[in-house]
Amino acid sequence: MRLTVPFAALALATLAFAGCLEESKEASLPHAGGAATIVYEAPVLPKVDVKAFLVEHAKFVTKNPYRANNADGHKGARDYIAAQFNASGLEVWRQSFTSGIPQENVCGLKIGAVRPTEWVVVGGHYDTTTWDDGVGRGQTSHRVSQGAYDDGSGTWMTVEIAKAVSKIPSYYSIAFCAFDGEERGLQGSRAVYNAMKEDGKFPYEVNSTRAMLDFDMFGICWPVRAPIYLDTNNQILTDKIQAFRKDLKIPDEMFKKKGLTLGQSDYAHWYRDPSVATAFFISDFEELGVPTPVPNPAPVPGVPGAYPFWHLSDTVETMTVMAGGPSMLEAGFQTALTLGMQTLNAMAFDPTADFGTAKA
Repeated sequence: MRLTVPFAALALATLAFAGCLEESKEASLPHAGGAATIVYEAPVLPKVDVKAFLVEHAKFVTKNPYRANNADGHKGARDYIAAQFNASGLEVWRQSFTSGIPQENVCGLKIGAVRPTEWVVVGGHYDTTTWDDGVGRGQTSHRVSQGAYDDGSGTWMTVEIAKAVSKIPSYYSIAFCAFDGEERGLQGSRAVYNAMKEDGKFPYEVNSTRAMLDFDMFGICWPVRAPIYLDTNNQILTDKIQAFRKDLKIPDEMFKKKGLTLGQSDYAHWYRDPSVATAFFISDFEELGVPTPVPNPAPVPGVPGAYPFWHLSDTVETMTVMAGGPSMLEAGFQTALTLGMQTLNAMAFDPTADFGTAKA
């Protein structure tokens, strides 16, 4: 059953909290009960501690390295993510679906203080594809990969950003989602999109989806010599993100908006909808190549260091080598986390940001 959020209670909660936040932008609106007017004071969002982030990320991917085919690590990852959202005070929605095999999306839901039926979706996929088990090649089965970067990075960015903002009133509602089935064809994100847009199986009322923010293999970026790739369908959102990256002093050549030849990720369903301002971040290794201590046995012709590396030996250790060492890994992920938080701020916390349908 879809639940309708009581507006007045949420509005009053926002008013009570507003005095504790540093004001950046304001929006006035009439109180649901009549004459009184409340003011939503948009907060300055906190900075995510990158050292703590990387510790928690490593715990997640090493504890649950094989997140596929409903193996123990796949099931364990679902419980692990749900526990993180629950501990942050978010409502946990576990969306079971079957597409080839039974699967499950895990989302932490945060109800907006002013526009509770208008939603922002933030996500990354927690499932993995592992091509290193040796079956059919006369080898003893083994699995090296942890899905540390593809997409433990995007999953854990979603989780840690959700933690950071969980107690701060947002103007719009937010669904922080760890998607299943991305490696099987964007199946989990399709299930969430359908629940919110078409089949009415989302647990709350959805009058519209305002924006979508997706992270996949993101964090090994400036000052690491790997460009950030942005895919977005909205020019106003693009301009805002460009302003954010200039404030972060990310050079022009280290930030690209162009077609990605290796395909889209979970954002694709929202990207095709012009009413949803969509942004996708990924590190661009297509031109740079990937420095790795493990040889890449079957590179894509003309694409140094791309697939199948990500599905062969994707661990915390290889991720650190790709970045150029622990300090560079920290610096790159700090850039990614800051850029992600600034983008979320524009999508969910800034009452003055109007994306319209300005196609990029």
